[in-house]
Amino acid sequence: MRISDETFKELLACFDPKDIPADMSREELRQRLENFVDLVALVMQPLPLPPKGESSFKECS
Repeated sequence: MRISDETFKELLACFDPKDIPADMSREELRQRLENFVDLVALVMQPLPLPPKGESSFKECS
């Protein structure tokens, strides 16, 4: 997901500059932050519920 310049700056402000490799380009850093945002969005999606009357747990055979 492409993040806006404003969001990029806000996310960047959350990090201590010494934790960011000096040789990392701004575009690479932006790409990593975008990947992180994608991962968080994926994790935050609700899991589908099983149909009514069915258990979400299956027996091993």
